[in-house]
Amino acid sequence: MAARHVPLFFASFLLLVAGCAAEGPSYSCSSGEKVKCQALAGYVPENETTYEAIKDLFQVQSLFALYGANNLSTSTAPSTKVRGGNAVRVPFPCACYNGTWTSDRQPIYKVKKGDGLYDIATTTYRNLVVYERIAAVNNLADVNVILEGQELWIPLPCSCDAVGGLETVHLAHIVEPGSSVAAIADQFGTTEKTLLELNNIADPKSLQANKVLDVPLRACNSSIRSDAVDGSLRVPNGSYALTAGNCIKCSCSSSSWQLACEIANLTATNTSACRAPTCSATTSSGRTISLKLGEDAPSVCGSTRCHYAGYYNTSNILNITAVPVTNQSTSPPPAPSSSAVDLRPLLASLYAALLLLATL
Repeated sequence: MAARHVPLFFASFLLLVAGCAAEGPSYSCSSGEKVKCQALAGYVPENETTYEAIKDLFQVQSLFALYGANNLSTSTAPSTKVRGGNAVRVPFPCACYNGTWTSDRQPIYKVKKGDGLYDIATTTYRNLVVYERIAAVNNLADVNVILEGQELWIPLPCSCDAVGGLETVHLAHIVEPGSSVAAIADQFGTTEKTLLELNNIADPKSLQANKVLDVPLRACNSSIRSDAVDGSLRVPNGSYALTAGNCIKCSCSSSSWQLACEIANLTATNTSACRAPTCSATTSSGRTISLKLGEDAPSVCGSTRCHYAGYYNTSNILNITAVPVTNQSTSPPPAPSSSAVDLRPLLASLYAALLLLATL
């Protein structure tokens, strides 16, 4: 087996340029927690690649998960090219290990001939993780020696914590050269103050290029029950996710901040196994009707919509339920009636007359 050595003096230099390990995002958690969630990594490939290759590198569960995180059509071809330098959001499971939020035992990287730990961290995974962290979680006795064929757990940084009391999906974002905290906050719809606090940054001017920044993406509120198999599903704005055996497609939009779910209708899915969940609702006249998923029924207060509530049996995806939820949002003000008197022409005439008098 081949081994790749990094001189100790060079490794020490790398530690200096990387900065103190205590700096950067705070990913601490309670080691006793069993909470898990989905996080995102902003992977920026150096050279042209494909979605299939990215899926394999990060061991994403399915291409649909990758497509949903990037709001791509489900019919996107796996061989579709991704240009070098373009960021791709990669979904992965996040869990608490030894007091630190990290990717849940994935991805696993198999060492190739000529690989070095530093190269794997900076080149293969594009600075999403530091090599010291890889060495720590894999209990490597010597950071300068890894063996061809050795399998390494790549501990991607993540978090499952809510931010500002809102449901959140955390994105591990790589800072681009010349970027600023304010620009990143504006790009991802958060605040500069939030980014500074989450990432333990005292001075915005100290932001370093090619470092990981924890960026909170607001997720839509959901009617999925916590005891459902997909009870931890969180979908950030401008993306979607497939669930219930790819039978249900849930998307998030900032127009309502309410998770909107519908039958996925994938050609690759056995549609006969995807029974459409329905709700029973009572109209304002007292009549009981059946609603399809996502359908509205008139009621006294706004409308009652049939929302997806999760599924409960992974071996039987027919067990999908939905619940009616009353939408209490206020309606826009009514348009002026045709009998209303429009005073704007009269005011305009008076204003013109005053201007004429002023010139006499």
